[in-house]
Amino acid sequence: MPNHNKSRSKGTGKCLILATGSSLQYRTLRCAAAYFDEAYVLGTAEARPLSLSFACKGFYETPVGKDHIHDLSISLVNKICSEMRIGHVLPSDGSTTRYLTASKGYLNPICYPVPTTQTFDTLDNKLLFTELCGSLNLPCPATYFAENEAAVLELARRGEITSPSVAKPLNMFGSFGVTKLVWSSPTDLVGQVTYKPILIQKYIGGIDVSAFFLCRQGTEIASVLYRKNHRQLEFIEIPEIMDACRRINEHFRYDGVIGFDVRISPDGSFYFLECNPRFWYNMHVAYIAGLNFVALGFGSSSSAAPPLSIKGVSVINPKPLLRKIATPWKLDDLDRQALGYFRHDLLSNLWMLQQRMSRDGRVAHGQQL
Repeated sequence: MPNHNKSRSKGTGKCLILATGSSLQYRTLRCAAAYFDEAYVLGTAEARPLSLSFACKGFYETPVGKDHIHDLSISLVNKICSEMRIGHVLPSDGSTTRYLTASKGYLNPICYPVPTTQTFDTLDNKLLFTELCGSLNLPCPATYFAENEAAVLELARRGEITSPSVAKPLNMFGSFGVTKLVWSSPTDLVGQVTYKPILIQKYIGGIDVSAFFLCRQGTEIASVLYRKNHRQLEFIEIPEIMDACRRINEHFRYDGVIGFDVRISPDGSFYFLECNPRFWYNMHVAYIAGLNFVALGFGSSSSAAPPLSIKGVSVINPKPLLRKIATPWKLDDLDRQALGYFRHDLLSNLWMLQQRMSRDGRVAHGQQL
């Protein structure tokens, strides 16, 4: 199994992680703690559960709420880093990634690579991303914009949208707010979508895959493409999809981590569904499999070096892994690494599991895939 994690060595130093929550952000924390000597968190009240993790050396609560992280004082970040001799700063979610796009030039520590603010805003907005795909001649479902529910009903009455379709908010994270719309009469749509404005796309059946890249100025450092089922997460290779993603990365001369959700239809064609210009929920699985995107983002790299990949590697999901413990002679090295990941921070992982099983936790999970 390949291992490109660039494991922590003496002198790696300290990092400060900016956070507005605890689910996705925990994955970033664990990957950072595997590389740095010490990892600290500067987060909103919603991020405080991160302080329970062995990986968190110290937690500082921001004086601003999660909806106002853009107002976080740059001088405060610099002050904490100066006092604690922290040399690196990184985001852990969409909000803190955008914060660093605007503030990185004023921060004293080394910042994890992030795109420009304009690039982030284009990719993070589902309508703008759809328009980008059109301009680059990349496949995307037929898309319509509606100001409100009344506009959705009018689109249905005119036959411009047909059942089934998919409704999406423009810039909520991940799959939060995504709703499959099914109707026999336009009046059936009343109450199905509670936010506005609304993006309506033609429903495409098939399977979902996700592609994530780490880039510097559009040059690919590492990449993963994966599909997930009830048993495992499998890292695969589909050149046509990866090449289409690279066109976007190169178009923006992209810096940092960027991900794409792609639907493959039964006839083999594929469509871009949305873009996530940030870390992602399954990044810890890539770490277990051999790619630590946090470490690679801060490490030195050569534009002449081939991009790192873990294609062909599969990581078993937690539930079947627990069942597999009953037959320990069947555990392979990757299974043991996955068990170690969960066992070494058991309290935090049990808390995460409880949150995912709760209704509120499932909603939060949907915000940050």
